[in-house]
Parts: sequence; C-alpha cells; structure tokens
Amino acid sequence: MEWYWWAFVAVVLALLVIRWIIPVHKNPAHKLGKQAAEMGWVASGTSKDARGYRNLKVSKYGVQAVISFEKQRVLVVDPAQFETFKDFVELEAWLKPLRAEAEAAVREKSGDLYHALLDTLTAECAASLRRQGLHAPHGWPAEVHAEAIVYLACYCAKFRRAQKFSIAGWNTFKSSVENRMTGIREAASSRGGSNTTSLVSSVSGYHAYLTEREKLAAPAHEGSFELADRLLTDIEAPEVARASWREYFASLVGRAERDVLEKVWMCVER
Repeated sequence: MEWYWWAFVAVVLALLVIRWIIPVHKNPAHKLGKQAAEMGWVASGTSKDARGYRNLKVSKYGVQAVISFEKQRVLVVDPAQFETFKDFVELEAWLKPLRAEAEAAVREKSGDLYHALLDTLTAECAASLRRQGLHAPHGWPAEVHAEAIVYLACYCAKFRRAQKFSIAGWNTFKSSVENRMTGIREAASSRGGSNTTSLVSSVSGYHAYLTEREKLAAPAHEGSFELADRLLTDIEAPEVARASWREYFASLVGRAERDVLEKVWMCVER
C-alpha cells in the first residue's frame, strides 16, 4: 500500500505546482513582459518589492522600467516617475516628447554628427529602390526599408573597427534608427491621410526585422554575401540583379565604415 501513498503525494504536489504556474502565465504582467520584448525593451534584471514579488526590469532609450507583477502596471524607475502605465504602448507614447528633447540635445551637442549622413544614404538607397521598381517588405515605404538597409550596412561595418562598440552604445544607435523609421512611417501616413499601422506593431516589427537580419551579419558570416542576398530577396529583386546588388551593398558597408561609424561612436560612447 506504500506506493499508493507516494503516488497520492506526487499527484497533490503536481496539482499544487500547476495551480501556481497557471496564474503566473495568465497574469497580465506576463503579457506585459512579452509586449516589452516585442517593442525592443531589453531585460536588465529583477527587483524585489515590499511584498516579496520579483519584478522584471527592462530598459530602452536609457530609461529603466519595472513590470509590477502585483499591480500589473509598468513603473519607470530611472529616471524615477510617480506615474505608472498600463502597458508599453502607453509608456512609449509618454516617452515620445522626452525622446525628441533628448535627441535634439544630442544633435546640438554632437553637431548632428551622424543623422545627416544617414539622411543622405537613406535618400540615395530609397531613390535606387524606386528607380528599379523594387518593393519594400511588409508594405513599408521605400524610405523605411532603405533606412533598415543602411543600418544593416553599418552593422556589418562595425565588425571591421578596431574600436568596438559597447552593447549599450550600439543599442542606443539602433534605437535611434528605429525612431527614425517610425518617424518616416508616421510622415508617410500623414501625407496619405491615414495611419493603418499601430505604434506597437510598427516599433516591434522594425526591431524584430533588424534583429533577425543582424544574425546574418555576425562575425562568422563576415566576407559572405548571406545578408546581401537575403536583403535582395526581401525587396523581391530579380536574380539578374544579384551581382550588382552585392556590389552596391558592399559599397554601402564601405561608406558606413568610412563616414558614419566614427560619428556614431562619438555620440554614443563618449
């Protein structure tokens, strides 16, 4: 009869574990963590509150926030704020004017070191895409995808530098590119009289796209054409364009290394 007793104990323990796990995954705080990741917020640890809950800490734009498991809200802890937010869409909307002020201050301090160069490279790339009748993925305006292509060229170029970017420094640059892409999309929507893409879907979509394509440009792939070929597929270019596209993207990487990255370094690593 002893094994019946141990089987009963095992079943009771399993039920208790399931009873604990299900509320955790159903808790809105779990959904907030997933939303944060989709919108490019990076996990930066946990903090224990007065009631003993371990709450997830996330960061982006130099801002640190905490997802409260008990309150099921988002709290900004650095810089400390009294206000709390129901989700990261609301937090991003609240941060938007603050980011604009911060970016304006950075531009003033740095003499707009790299934004003007990105403007030029993006405009040239978008014009080339249009001339060839190529289509950006996901229904993005040509300028939005051109911005992504220029960023990925910069990402490739950073592996050639003797001075390596810190993770925080590069993420600051990447966030500024995502902000630029969002601004281009919003301007295009305003001109068209509509805005069919929500903030969360556009920001998370840009972040996810750049992150996935970065994997093809890691040091192990340096010297290969894997990223360039994938970008060619993304824009639905014909196979005959492959050689010229590889040459163009290689030149873009060279210009990024020569003209852009030193100025980015001066802005994000000083």
